[in-house]
Amino acid sequence: MSKTDVKDKDIVVPGQTLAKDMGLVAGKNTYRHGEEIIAKTAGLVDIKGRVIKIIPLSGKYIPNKFDELIGVILEAGGTGWQVNIGAPYQAYLPFSEYTKRFMDSRHVETVDLLAEGDLIQCKIVKYTKTKNLIVSTKHLQDKKLEGGIVIRVTPQKVPRIIGKQGSMITLLREKTNTNIIAGPNGWVWIKSDKPENELKAAQAIEFINQNAHKQGLTEKIEKLLK
Repeated sequence: MSKTDVKDKDIVVPGQTLAKDMGLVAGKNTYRHGEEIIAKTAGLVDIKGRVIKIIPLSGKYIPNKFDELIGVILEAGGTGWQVNIGAPYQAYLPFSEYTKRFMDSRHVETVDLLAEGDLIQCKIVKYTKTKNLIVSTKHLQDKKLEGGIVIRVTPQKVPRIIGKQGSMITLLREKTNTNIIAGPNGWVWIKSDKPENELKAAQAIEFINQNAHKQGLTEKIEKLLK
């Protein structure tokens, strides 16, 4: 059995010893010093198998390749779109990454497909060292997200909103009768035929955002949504 000084979901501070076990792997936001694994930042302990890492309680969204998230069209150009994904730098959606169907860009105006202010679901397919971000919509069922509301949460709290194997977001969808998409950038899209359902889901998500570090969160959400 692995020897740890902390439990899963404990809150720790920088420099705190998490474990003294050479059989454990120092994951994200931790480092090894001899036999000890030590926290680099304040946050929530996350233990999966032999890997121990820290999920920061706050911070900016740092893009990663293959992230699926929500973006906002900033500008339509001749060969694609500039997209705001809540990162320190903009992303670009080339026309070739818009759809799997063949479309001749010479005969289609990009602004007729996606215009400034449109919400989209997209996936980061290229992220270079020079901070060039290329996103794609062609492998996603939902491209343009119409209607609904968007709320913003701390990016580091999104894993709690989704839950293990999607358990929390499934609970939210079922209890509020909404469609919910939560991206790692902290943007969450909520849609229902009834505005009161969207509000109910938004309130529950904000509760998770404020209480992600607490134990028994699923039970609290179930009670809140009764």
